[in-house]
Amino acid sequence: MQYILEGEDCVASDATEAMIAILCRLAENDPAFFESLATRVRGRTRNHLARSRVDVYPDRPDLARYVKQLAPGWFIGCNIANREKKKILRTACTLAGLTFGRDLRIKFANA
Repeated sequence: MQYILEGEDCVASDATEAMIAILCRLAENDPAFFESLATRVRGRTRNHLARSRVDVYPDRPDLARYVKQLAPGWFIGCNIANREKKKILRTACTLAGLTFGRDLRIKFANA
């Protein structure tokens, strides 16, 4: 999957890996980035980002295998549709002072 972040052409193996790479890059200059993002992208039944693996899907321990580590002390749930990935990245761009669609260009299937 190809995407462009701040003018740089990037490639990831799939949409999940692209989302993770983008979030990690956006967090590079802001130590509070994941904390701020976590509060903004919390779902009804899941925390898309959390400090521990079990807190991502608190009521669904069977989904723990879909949780990946973003950075030390931060985990993200990857059992989500591409439209959710897009929403998370849109929010992340806003938080980082970027414009989704201009500073980050990525096309998700079915999003």
